[in-house]
Amino acid sequence: VRDISLRSKPLNSDGCDPDSCTDVLIERCRFDVSDDCVAVKSGRDRDGWRVGWPSSRIVVRDCEMRTDIAAAFAIGSEMSGGAHDIWVERLSVPSAEHALYFKANLDRGGVIERIRMRDIDVETTETLIHFTTDYHSYRGGNAPPTYRDFTVERVTCVRADQALHIVGVETAPVQDVRLSDITVDHVTQADAIAHVRGLRLDRVSVAGRPVSVPQGGIA
Repeated sequence: VRDISLRSKPLNSDGCDPDSCTDVLIERCRFDVSDDCVAVKSGRDRDGWRVGWPSSRIVVRDCEMRTDIAAAFAIGSEMSGGAHDIWVERLSVPSAEHALYFKANLDRGGVIERIRMRDIDVETTETLIHFTTDYHSYRGGNAPPTYRDFTVERVTCVRADQALHIVGVETAPVQDVRLSDITVDHVTQADAIAHVRGLRLDRVSVAGRPVSVPQGGIA
């Protein structure tokens, strides 16, 4: 998907959604939408488990992403088949509700792993980096997702309500996340970090102050 300019403003108007796809390149595109600009998916709940075809080997680069109420780049929320080996680089994000959004719920299962992201410039967003496990969950919460092995580096953001929202659950903590060379100039809310194992922060600065992992780790 190359050199596409897409403007779509109705509700739920995603830009490009690779679903259970392998070997995908999205580059030099401009998105101006009212939902996710790019969302990687792999099926929903039992149907996603039945097919069991993860999205993998996906590259998204050199894109401009503007959205009214959702994410610039997302994985999920329909991701029951899993997603792995995804590279995202050189994004310009004038505005987004969430710049980088990893979303699932406790009924959906799925494994998201080996994600690499770098060189992302954000002007304004509600949340810069957002992991969630409670996206529209309805049926008992017995199939939590697995998030592991994420690297996000060289990110700048002018203004965010919240820089980091990395929240797993006790039975399925977010694992092995490395954030480096990230700068957020202005924020209005404190970070939310809970149920994370193996979080590493290198040269992360929010509102002029360095952010570090609390001594003793995160419960």
